[in-house]
Amino acid sequence: MRQISVLLLSLLLFASLAWAEDEAPPTISYYEVKPSLVVNLASGGKYARCDVSAQRTTYLLSSS
Repeated sequence: MRQISVLLLSLLLFASLAWAEDEAPPTISYYEVKPSLVVNLASGGKYARCDVSAQRTTYLLSSS
């Protein structure tokens, strides 16, 4: 029974590796939020500026 379990697990490992080879690399897109966010601090003419960007990852499967 143990030999069958080991055999099935090894076949599952090879099947998942073969499936991973068919995948195309992910496409990563960045979107910047404009204008920058600016906050005035207490006194003395100091401020804080924050530049924000969002990242989107798209996974495409190859059709073969």
